[in-house]
Amino acid sequence: MLAGTLAYTVYYGASRGLDTTYNPFFLIYLALFSASFFAFVLIFTAFGLTTLPVRISPQFPRGGMAIFMFVAGFGTAFLWLNDAVTALIEKHVPAALGTHTTVVTYMLDVGIIAPAALLAGILLLRRRPLGYLLSAILTIMLALVGVMVIGQTIMQYNAGLQFSPGVLIGMVGTWIVMGGIAVWLTVAFFHNLADPVPGFDITQFSNGCVAVEKH
Repeated sequence: MLAGTLAYTVYYGASRGLDTTYNPFFLIYLALFSASFFAFVLIFTAFGLTTLPVRISPQFPRGGMAIFMFVAGFGTAFLWLNDAVTALIEKHVPAALGTHTTVVTYMLDVGIIAPAALLAGILLLRRRPLGYLLSAILTIMLALVGVMVIGQTIMQYNAGLQFSPGVLIGMVGTWIVMGGIAVWLTVAFFHNLADPVPGFDITQFSNGCVAVEKH
């Protein structure tokens, strides 16, 4: 849970620090990004990957989680690349560019989040330990993004901004639905995650398959 939350704060700190016009909160964004990034690296390397698969119940919806990772990865890439590719073909700047010189969200989502989700889905189908870890972290992160989108939309409406039905359904609605599914999968993951079984040691780990032997 901590790793997933840190993944979200790294993403949010990078988004605000790079994509927001310089303002009095800049140093806060910088500190949030830096502290979250190094904390995430430390906690990510602290997991015992070889023991993780044997702690997950066979009832865990591994296939459903993998499908969600693929949908999240391809969906995110399509969402932003549609605008970027259209702009290239029609020789104009992307609609989301606004007053900025580049669209940071495209770089973060298409360059990092989408590939990470696709990689997690592939590894999960292969029952690799890293697949379980990556997918769990990403579902927690996407659940928090869904909450963030709801809060941002409310604040933008209060500030007088208006959204077309297409944006509300295609953009806002999509992230909220993905966030809701991510919440369900996060709950399912923790529900099917058990503490290490006393008296068992891992004796073999190969190609994502784990064999255990009792003392």
